[in-house]
Amino acid sequence: MDDLAVWFRFVLAFLFLSTAWSKHKTMGEHIGVVRDYQLLPERLTEPFAKAETYVELLLGLLLLLGLFQPYAAAGSVVMLLIYTGAITVNLWRGRTEMSCGCGGVAGLHRISWKLVLRNLSLACAGAWVGAQNIPQGTIDALLAGVAWESAFDLRFAVIFGCSVLTMLAWTIANELGSIQEEFRTLLEGKS
Repeated sequence: MDDLAVWFRFVLAFLFLSTAWSKHKTMGEHIGVVRDYQLLPERLTEPFAKAETYVELLLGLLLLLGLFQPYAAAGSVVMLLIYTGAITVNLWRGRTEMSCGCGGVAGLHRISWKLVLRNLSLACAGAWVGAQNIPQGTIDALLAGVAWESAFDLRFAVIFGCSVLTMLAWTIANELGSIQEEFRTLLEGKS
């Protein structure tokens, strides 16, 4: 079970790093998506969108490095619950045609109950990562005096590699889904 907790830590790290990078590259669009949720006063929309992007970046880095792991995991849970709440409110309002604003590995989708379930599952994974606080592959372990060879061994490398492959597969699946949706839209337009 320790290996699974380490794997989830890396999956969450890559998720947050990729979404932060995606939002940073298209900040204007991201601000628009945050505005579309209609949950914040207009004057807070841009500062929130920017701060949220940097918090994602920080959480992703902390999870990747294994630094302050329980706090980084707790932060990821909070962020995922905020996103889940925003999506849920808009689904209750009947607003299903808007972008989730996820970006990165998570992709860009219309909001749906499936995204609520995905985010809640990821939040549970984040809570579990924080509760387990496995020292494998963490800076926290090195700071506590664990030898480099013990913290970053072959087992760590395999888990890290598996998490990279998982993120690659997730990205490919999202891209294939986008292509399928574009193709369906194209066919509907011709009929």
